[in-house]
Amino acid sequence: MIGKKIKEKRSRRGITQEKFAEMIGCSQSNVSKYENDELGIDAMMLLKIANVLGCTVDDFFRDHEQEGA
Repeated sequence: MIGKKIKEKRSRRGITQEKFAEMIGCSQSNVSKYENDELGIDAMMLLKIANVLGCTVDDFFRDHEQEGA
C-alpha cells in the first residue's frame, strides 16, 4: 500500500529509481523493494522519502478518496 503510493509520487515527478535512491541515501534495489512492499520502511526513512517527494508521511496512509478532500 505505502509502496504503491511512493512509486506513484516518484513517477509523477519523473524521478528514476536510481536517482531517487541517491536522493534518499539507499540502493536502487531497496527502492524497488520499498515500492513493491517487499521491505519494511523505518520511520526515519519514511520521513526522508516524504521530504524528497514534497509530501507528508500522512499522505502515504490516506485513502485515495481522502486525498482530494
